[in-house]
Amino acid sequence: MPEQRETHEEILGRLNRRLRTLYQCINTFVQAESEQELLQSTCDILVAGGEVRLAWIGYCEDDAEKTVRPVAQAGDGLGRDGKRSGSGRNRGSDRQRLLGQ
Repeated sequence: MPEQRETHEEILGRLNRRLRTLYQCINTFVQAESEQELLQSTCDILVAGGEVRLAWIGYCEDDAEKTVRPVAQAGDGLGRDGKRSGSGRNRGSDRQRLLGQ
């Protein structure tokens, strides 16, 4: 029974953190003075909540390469230039990964 209680407490803690994160994002949505502020604040909130190390938002470009243009980002995994680090080889295009294709 004590093991089950710890599990329930962990679940409750995780749900409470997610609820706080959602509340902060909604608050930012209401208070943001620009689209860029909204996007950047959302990434910052998600990383600060501790459940993700990297958050980024990108817009799909209407071009032949189907590229995704990053517009906001926060957290580990970013190089000094603000771009994602690591290899994307053999993983398909950014657009395919975002759309789950």
